[in-house]
Amino acid sequence: MPIGIKATVDVVFKKIFGSTEHSRLTLHFLNDLLPLVGRPLATSITILNPFRLAEFKGEKEVSVDVLAQDERKRDFQIEMQVRSDRAPPSRLLDTWARIYAGQLKRGDDFRLHNPVISIWIMEESLFPEPEWLHRIELWRDAGGPSRFGEQLLLIVVELQKWASLSSRAPRAMFGGGLERWLSLLVEGQNLEPESTDFAGLDEDMKEAVDIMEGFTKAQRARYTYDRRMDWIARVKGWENGAREDAEAAEARGLERGREEGREEGREEGKHAKALEMAKILARLGVAMDTIVEVTGLSREEIGER
Repeated sequence: MPIGIKATVDVVFKKIFGSTEHSRLTLHFLNDLLPLVGRPLATSITILNPFRLAEFKGEKEVSVDVLAQDERKRDFQIEMQVRSDRAPPSRLLDTWARIYAGQLKRGDDFRLHNPVISIWIMEESLFPEPEWLHRIELWRDAGGPSRFGEQLLLIVVELQKWASLSSRAPRAMFGGGLERWLSLLVEGQNLEPESTDFAGLDEDMKEAVDIMEGFTKAQRARYTYDRRMDWIARVKGWENGAREDAEAAEARGLERGREEGREEGREEGKHAKALEMAKILARLGVAMDTIVEVTGLSREEIGER
């Protein structure tokens, strides 16, 4: 029987990659990825924000970043995003900047800053190019890496593109390197632990699958997983409904725009779409700062009290 647990769900993802007792998995994941972007391997890592099941209680946004540091004092941020529209480039940079700035206290020597490597795993596509692995860093205008590039690195992995390009996606879990981790995220829920195939997995994959299977056995963990799945489905439903309502509002705005000017109608439709999205996010308990960032509206337009 398939395990039926998706490794991309926030509570499962952080349990696999953000647990102190399973930090070996995080280390091996990083060391399978870093050579692909030209960075040296890590010898050891420390999880800075260990997994806690209580974080995921209730229906709310949860910060599922995995934060770790290696022996070189490089800080790693790993985040799983199931919707690319929640992670525009500005958010990727903002998250990196917050981690980088948060390393120092007021008055500290700026030379104490450590490099920050942000890794974003997207279930949906973010960039139009066909490549599934993207490296974003700073370069000098004369060409070649700069000293600044040692401090900043953003890595984006697009699962949807990888799965469509790789004919080995369903079987890659039985191989090595980064592809086994991507296959776990894409196909892991279909694995049958009782099957003979399971014996062919390496120790990392067996440990990860065991964590996933734990969500089917522990009542509290399973309840939390089901709540998170309901939450994701509900948010997507609200977004789809908001999109349909906003499109209708935009159409009405465009119709009026034919009489008063197309541009005015288009702006009205966009504004109505943003307002509708703001109402939905507010009902879901999303922080006001996040609503402002996502919708582009001001606090006054949203009507904060």
